[in-house]
Amino acid sequence: MPLAEQIKKGNFIRFNQNIHTVLKKDAYSSNNDSATVELQLFDINTGETSTGTFSNDQEIEKVELEKKSMKLIHRSDVSLVFSDEETGEQLEIKTSMLGNRASFLGERSSLELFFYNDMLVSVELPQVVVFEIDDTEDIEKDSSNLDYIKNARLNNGQTIKVPAFIKTGDKVKIYSETGEYISRD
Repeated sequence: MPLAEQIKKGNFIRFNQNIHTVLKKDAYSSNNDSATVELQLFDINTGETSTGTFSNDQEIEKVELEKKSMKLIHRSDVSLVFSDEETGEQLEIKTSMLGNRASFLGERSSLELFFYNDMLVSVELPQVVVFEIDDTEDIEKDSSNLDYIKNARLNNGQTIKVPAFIKTGDKVKIYSETGEYISRD
């Protein structure tokens, strides 16, 4: 088993009989040379967040998950349907499981889904996604303010901030986790 100091953000561990994902890790040292690790944990069964403090050399049970590559094949306001890229098996999950991140999934997006004992525990979105700009204000070409940031509505309905040179119809790359503009595609 790995030691507490070896656990990283994003790992899955067993703590107090439940499976948790590590949201954050902080390391501390005290005057008497005893170092500790504080982990912010999300319980995948209860949905509760808690904090656990461990000595650096304390063993922690790391949980191995089954990873499946899946494609989004259908979406509605309440659910997302994925197809396993190897078997064709379909899985439907509630849109609410992904929160706002669900809006940054395009049709046919490829994702990594993680399972523990056949229970879906995590969904990893692609880091970068491409969307078309449905609507944004036009800025005059001779405008002296090239650093101007404006709102733009994507073809998924979300509004993001983009630079002045982006026009309606342009395709842009954005971070799926935050919805922040990266570049023109």
